[in-house]
Amino acid sequence: MRFRGLGKSLAGAAVTLLGLTLPALAHPHIFIDAKVTITFDDSGAVVGAAPRLDV
Repeated sequence: MRFRGLGKSLAGAAVTLLGLTLPALAHPHIFIDAKVTITFDDSGAVVGAAPRLDV
C-alpha cells in the first residue's frame, strides 16, 4: 500500500518535470549583439548615444 503512494508521487513528479521542459523546446535561441555609439562635442562632453542591435 505504501509503494502505491510512492509510485503515484514519482509519476506526478515525472509528468510535472516533463511539462516544464516542453515550453523550452518551442522557442528559438537568437543571439543579439548590443552596441552603443556615443557622440561627443568639441569640449569632450557627451551629446548623444545611439543604440544598435546586430542580429
